[in-house]
This record gives sequence, structure tokens and C-alpha cells, in this order.
Amino acid sequence: LTLEEEDVLELEGFAEQSAGNLISAIQDSKRTELWRFLYALGIPEVGTQTARDL
Repeated sequence: LTLEEEDVLELEGFAEQSAGNLISAIQDSKRTELWRFLYALGIPEVGTQTARDL
């Protein structure tokens, strides 16, 4: 899936800056630390410290 800033600009309510911010946030979300991902899965008994230890 490829999403370009021009695609977002076509949507109602998106100006150039907000479209750029959205694309940037999506790109940043692709580079997360493993422990944050493990914690976000919501596995019982796996809190932030356990996720970091793994």
C-alpha cells in the first residue's frame, strides 16, 4: 500500500500541512521499538518492564 501526500490532499478537510503531518506520523509509526510493540499487544502479565526484558 502506498499513500502519498497528494492522495491525502484529495480528502476533504486536509490542507497541505495536515496531510504532511499525517504522512510523517504514518512513517514514524513503522519504526517502533520491539518492547513497545510487545506491550501494545496486550498480552496478560506482560507490562512495560517485562516487554523490555524480553
